[in-house]
Formats: sequence, structure tokens, C-alpha cells
Amino acid sequence: MKGERVIRAQQMSAMRVSRQLAWDTDLQLRCRLDGSNLLEHPLLTGTSSVILCDKLAVKCFRRSARGHMSRTPAKIDLTPEEDELLKTIDFDLSQSDWEARTACLEAAGALTESLLKRGAIPEIRRRYLTDAELNIGGHGKSRIQGFTAHGLEHSQILRHGNFLKYLRYFIYGPDLPGAIVEGFTQIIDDDAGTSGEVLDQLCRFTRAEVRRWLPTERYKLPEEFFKLALEKDVDLHVARCVRDSAQKA
Repeated sequence: MKGERVIRAQQMSAMRVSRQLAWDTDLQLRCRLDGSNLLEHPLLTGTSSVILCDKLAVKCFRRSARGHMSRTPAKIDLTPEEDELLKTIDFDLSQSDWEARTACLEAAGALTESLLKRGAIPEIRRRYLTDAELNIGGHGKSRIQGFTAHGLEHSQILRHGNFLKYLRYFIYGPDLPGAIVEGFTQIIDDDAGTSGEVLDQLCRFTRAEVRRWLPTERYKLPEEFFKLALEKDVDLHVARCVRDSAQKA
């Protein structure tokens, strides 16, 4: 009887995941058909339903199979018009002139809208913004919900100064030197040993690289290594361990 209950529970779990994946596919299709995008869809701007959806998605997010070469994070391709907008954006908002800052944020909003409209942003980079489980320390809220909680609407969010760092990530990927990205990628591609051994290698590599930086420059590294791990299709647990290693280095 106990064995039958276990089998039944496994079957029910598989059915729930199957239904959820079908629902998620239908949502994406409807967004494409009606000309909207996932970022501005109501389910990604404040409801609890998206948290449930994303939790199931994360549970299905597993490391690539042995022998599969992982992707290398790269700058996304821009249209000529988008490239012109990018040239006018100061991601650090270093301008002191109010008009210049306003023009910069307007260009950032227009560029983000263009990228969303043509589906140019990699899925994992969108999920970093919309998935509550990828917002460590976010108290169960996604990063986009952090904006909507303050009453900001879609257009306002894309033109907010605090959104610039997400736009930069959308375009360029993790803010890490190429040598670090290549070294991290090589460990995953070599896949030398058990899953635990590979995790140990990633954590040792992460700690060693972080320690090369000046203490005053290390504050951003845990999140950048976390992004890098996510872009390598690793399990969320592995990505969090990598982040913890960078934080404790």
C-alpha cells in the first residue's frame, strides 16, 4: 500500500507539472498573438499566480546533460535604431543636468520597449527580473514586483533610474571579465566528476576569482556570479551555492 501511495503521488506531481507547462506555453502564445509581452503581462506585475508558475518552472530548470556545451553569455544583437538609442544611455546616470538625465531615461525606456516587442531578451534574463525565486532576499517578491509595489506602471518602470541596471544586464549579460566567464564555462563543459565535485570546483573557482578583486569592488560580484551560473543552465541550488561562495570569499 505504501508503495502504491508513493507511485500515485509521483504520478499526480508529474500531471501538475505537465499542466503547468502547458499553461505557461499557452500564456506565451497569447502574449505573442495579442502583441503584448511577458514583462508587462498582469501575471508578471504583482499577482501571486506568477510566483506559483515560476516556482514550478524553476523546479524544471536543471543542468545541461553531459556532453552538451553550455552557452557563453554575450551581448544581444541590436537593430540599427536600438544601437543608436544605446549610444545615448549613461547607465551610471553620471549627468548632473536634469534634462540630460531625463533624455537618458527616455532612451532607456524606448530601447527596452523595442527589445521586448521583438522578443530579443533571453528568457533567463527576463526571469531574473520576473521570477521571485531568483530574487534572493526579496521576501517572496520578484524584482518587478518591487517596482509595482510602489505604484509604478509599465512605462514608468522602464524609465526609472533603478531599471537601468536591468537593461544593461538584458543587453550585455553578467558584468564579469571574459576570462572569468570562460573559466567558469570550462568547468561546466568539462563536467569532470560527480555533480557534487563539479559544484565544489565551481565554488572554489568563484572564491579564488573574487579574492583577486579589491574589497571595495566585491559588493556586486555575488549577484554577477549568480547571473552567470543561471545562464549556464545549472540547477538553482547550484547557482545559489555559487552566489554564497562569492559572498563569503
